[in-house]
Amino acid sequence: MITWIIICLSLAFVWWKVSQRKFKIFKQKGIPFVPAFPLFGSTWETIVKQMPYPEWMLEQTHKFRKNRFFGLSNYGTMTFVVQEPELVKQLCIKDFENFVNHPGTTISEHDELLINSLSILRDQRWKDMRSTLSPAFTGSKMRMMFGLVKECAEDFVSYIDENLDENGCIELNTKETYSKVTLDVISSTAFGLKVDSLRDPENEVYVKATNAFDIQTFYGQLKLMILQMSPSLGEKFGFSLTKPEFNVFFKKMIKDTFQQRRSMKSFRPDIVQLLIQAQDGNLNDDVEDNETPSNGKKKILTDLDLAAQCFIFFFAGSDTTAILLNFCSYALATNEDVQAKLYEEIQTIREKQGDDPITYENVHQMPYLNAFISEVLRMYPPAFVTDRLCNRATEIVDYNGSKMQIPEGAHVWFNIYGMHHSHKYFSNPEKFSPERFLPENKHKLALNAYMPFGVGPRNCIGSRFALMDAKTVLFSLLSRYKIEVCDKTLVPLRYKAGFGLVPKSDLIFTFRKR
Repeated sequence: MITWIIICLSLAFVWWKVSQRKFKIFKQKGIPFVPAFPLFGSTWETIVKQMPYPEWMLEQTHKFRKNRFFGLSNYGTMTFVVQEPELVKQLCIKDFENFVNHPGTTISEHDELLINSLSILRDQRWKDMRSTLSPAFTGSKMRMMFGLVKECAEDFVSYIDENLDENGCIELNTKETYSKVTLDVISSTAFGLKVDSLRDPENEVYVKATNAFDIQTFYGQLKLMILQMSPSLGEKFGFSLTKPEFNVFFKKMIKDTFQQRRSMKSFRPDIVQLLIQAQDGNLNDDVEDNETPSNGKKKILTDLDLAAQCFIFFFAGSDTTAILLNFCSYALATNEDVQAKLYEEIQTIREKQGDDPITYENVHQMPYLNAFISEVLRMYPPAFVTDRLCNRATEIVDYNGSKMQIPEGAHVWFNIYGMHHSHKYFSNPEKFSPERFLPENKHKLALNAYMPFGVGPRNCIGSRFALMDAKTVLFSLLSRYKIEVCDKTLVPLRYKAGFGLVPKSDLIFTFRKR
């Protein structure tokens, strides 16, 4: 323990000295910045005051409202926080080649699956992988998988039916419930596995997935800090964010799934099938709906590539959608008029379509449902900030005309939460109002400031899948149930301290049969 304390204090001292030198650049150029504190950096308030990161970012947004960007120290790394939409577009689209990569400084080579996944890959390797995988996530491919998502959504509603009390109600912890639902969806659509985590929460896939990452314990936090401050030291000690036993389990699961699918020589409309086609070079390149091309070449996928992409789809596809649905429930329960309008739109579809109203076309052509989801993503973006690594010095200009070079090696944060909650871009931003996203009102919006899935060629490849999943679950659920606040519901909503948009306590609601 004494050795660890000495190492940490030494690293903290070195880090502080280095970061102080870097801040001289901000001072010399007159760039506003958040002062750094030894060990904790500029974001020390999030730790010392137990302040949620998104709230801290919003506070800085207001503080530096007269600036397009400001500086801070993130574990000793010079970081620019960009909070103006046109500047975001410049860096993510016009100057994309200078900002191709995420920093990824906390990812160790020992995290074999994570470091080879699409979200972490860099430069040409990322471009080639993105080009290879993009055809798997077009609208036509989502339509092909819709039946599997619908089956899981209806199974969820059946589970609620089976567990109602004598008053036709059930109280659900929505974080826990939606995590199981979306994991079942991704297990089915990605791997062809029939998992029933609601009725069987001890199934191996769910248990392993909920214990995959080692970052919640003190030891896990210490590893994360060392990986941030000195990646080479983290590599030397063999640190990783995922547990080795999970990596072994997951790679075996993927290998068995692909071997079984190839031996059966049958077609199932899921991601496994699409990846097999990609590995064989037979995946149709039907990029559509104005998707930004990645300018890469098709890559021959190795077994490790397949496992790594399945790994990131598995977690990103289930976790972010569960977070979205959790906040959707809060918005519906605390805005009864919004829930009534959404139910009315669903009933209109049901009356027109008869016995089978839940179709891909119906779910995606509902103006109020689309507006509702958009507003939830504006107020509660699962990714409240996204980042890039500067690989070539790039000039940026502030509102007052002062110029600044983002130096090579610096990090850039795009302040999504701050822009989504800024009075500059959204009227009355703290009010939940889906109407702002209705077709007749969209011309009033600063749509460039709305970026829940990122922006530019490195935006979220799975956004269509996430939206399809969330909309299908909501359609199935609200057709038969009303979501209500109960005495256990956290109202008003408050967030946990730490890096993420996480409610201070789990959200619990009453689901009442209509």
